[in-house]
Amino acid sequence: MTKLDLSMHDTVGETTLVALQEQVNAATKAGGRNDPPALFKRNEIRKGGLLYRIDEVPGAIYMLRAGTMRLQAVDGRKLVEMPVTTRYEAVPNTQDNRPILGARYFFTRSPVTLTYLAETPCVVYRITSQSLKSLYETNTENLLLIMYWLIACSDVSDVFIPIANKALGPKRPPDQETTRIETTQDLFRAVEEFRAARSHPGMPDLLGKLYDKFMAQRRKRASELGIESSIA
Repeated sequence: MTKLDLSMHDTVGETTLVALQEQVNAATKAGGRNDPPALFKRNEIRKGGLLYRIDEVPGAIYMLRAGTMRLQAVDGRKLVEMPVTTRYEAVPNTQDNRPILGARYFFTRSPVTLTYLAETPCVVYRITSQSLKSLYETNTENLLLIMYWLIACSDVSDVFIPIANKALGPKRPPDQETTRIETTQDLFRAVEEFRAARSHPGMPDLLGKLYDKFMAQRRKRASELGIESSIA
């Protein structure tokens, strides 16, 4: 197994984005409100197409639902660090992984420095901060499910999964704690540990805190940029 090839299967069950939208619609109707705008916008990307433009500040993260996407360094562009995993794959109508892409830039409002290249024709669903907010207000359980995917299979998994496992797992001596993911095998082991804790009573609280942390970071950056908080 090389550093560049990783496909994490069976991360979650078959809850679909369409089902999430229907559940949110039902919740808003029960509250006497009209249907909210569509939470997720489906996009198709041709083979060789790009998810983001270089130097674009993302207005959304994307859930990969079909196809293979690879992250590549740009010639001449200095990077702080490449993610451990640079290849993400999703197979439609299966219980395979649902990678979340763009999180490493979206929550910090940072310009994109990596190429997100479609190696095959891809289907993605666009998820904005307003979509996440709507889920938080009407269907928190499924908002937490997206946060689960964000830890288990995304372009920031190698950063946050050691933190999650430390919070959910048994207390260990300092020399046995995994604080940094450096190889694909490290990531596989960490993902398996995280998945094994799916029913941990502390999981919802952890995922809720992750959402709060990410969105606070995004709002803080919006304030620095002079962006209206209601659309942050």
